[in-house]
Amino acid sequence: MSRLQIVTWPNPVLDSPADPVTKFDADLKKLVNNMFETMYAA
Repeated sequence: MSRLQIVTWPNPVLDSPADPVTKFDADLKKLVNNMFETMYAA
């Protein structure tokens, strides 16, 4: 797994709406696991 970059306010990307999740697959599971790893390491 890899740690992701944490984006903090006032980064403009945080004002953009996310795309809807329509496909729950292995790639999404990997992303979520990486997000948890990043969160716990912060």
